[in-house]
Amino acid sequence: MNEVKTSYTGTASQVIVRQNALIRQVYAWMGAGLAITAFMALITLSSPDILAAITGNRLLFYGLMIGELALVFTFPAPSTV
Repeated sequence: MNEVKTSYTGTASQVIVRQNALIRQVYAWMGAGLAITAFMALITLSSPDILAAITGNRLLFYGLMIGELALVFTFPAPSTV
């Protein structure tokens, strides 16, 4: 397992550069996740069969919800900055 650094050595400007890089990575992952979500919503809403399958089958609906949460909690977060 990768260990996360909790203390940084260097000048204040070096720490700020590292923090900015981390924030850029966080926003890049969030943007990618939002883009994937929008694409999947577009596909789902443009197909009446898929929409009917998800809204008509309670097991499928909750299975997708639980699967999404499981994916979020188990997806390995990049820890290299």
